[in-house]
Amino acid sequence: GHTPGHLSFFAPSVGILFSGDSILSVKNRLVGSHGSVTWDQDKADAAVLKQLALKARIVCSGHGEVVMDGLYRLLKLAEVLALSSAYQRL
Repeated sequence: GHTPGHLSFFAPSVGILFSGDSILSVKNRLVGSHGSVTWDQDKADAAVLKQLALKARIVCSGHGEVVMDGLYRLLKLAEVLALSSAYQRL
């Protein structure tokens, strides 16, 4: 979604997600890759949902601060994606 071949890495034993640029840390919240830096928005959103399913405790994104309350912030991001998807269906 973000770019062809983009990879994220998850360390399950410690609950750390290295999301690269698919999820960004911006002003104490997580946002999915979007806009001109994303090749395919639907695939990018799907990748975020897959990463959310990992239930990471810590998120290290390609940009921004390390997020120590990762699961909470990922759930907030899922809410935003759900609202955006619902809006697009109107």
